Amino acid sequence: MHILVLINGKYEEAVASIALPIVTPEILQTWLTQATTMGETTWAKALRRWIRETIVIG
Repeated sequence: MHILVLINGKYEEAVASIALPIVTPEILQTWLTQATTMGETTWAKALRRWIRETIVIG
């Protein structure tokens, strides 16, 4: 799993998402893997819970 960012017209690998810096390739891979093993509703609820617990706004 790789996250790419566009820099000077070229894509380069990044350690995290620019839009969501908390999201690393490892975290993304974990959630995508869980999506294949959990039911859709259960997975979506777990993801929303992780977002609420991980991303503190304000």
